Amino acid sequence: MIKQNIKVALLVVLGLITFWLVILSFIKIDISAPAIVTYVDTFSYVAIDTKSAAYIENHALDYIKMEYEKQYFSCHITFSSSNEQYSYYLISLPDIVDKSRNYLDTTIIIDSLNIYQYLLKK
Repeated sequence: MIKQNIKVALLVVLGLITFWLVILSFIKIDISAPAIVTYVDTFSYVAIDTKSAAYIENHALDYIKMEYEKQYFSCHITFSSSNEQYSYYLISLPDIVDKSRNYLDTTIIIDSLNIYQYLLKK
């Protein structure tokens, strides 16, 4: 009887550990950063701090998500130039973005990772 209870307890503990490992694989963590979008002639540029730009370059990311009016849009980026504090990327903006202002202060989501990927890339 005791051996059976020990087996059941071990199976329950193993089941709980498996359950939490599966659940944690579905939780996503967004890596975000503040950014400024500027408009020069017909081109749009985004200024990103060097730490976030290094993440983009190290992981060879071509797309980011940009927040505009509490919605997120996927935007293609291409490296343009950099200085000591900021890196500038050419960005393709959706048509809904109002380009009448000189700049747009926004938040960008660089990458979306589950917990395991986040811990491995740290």
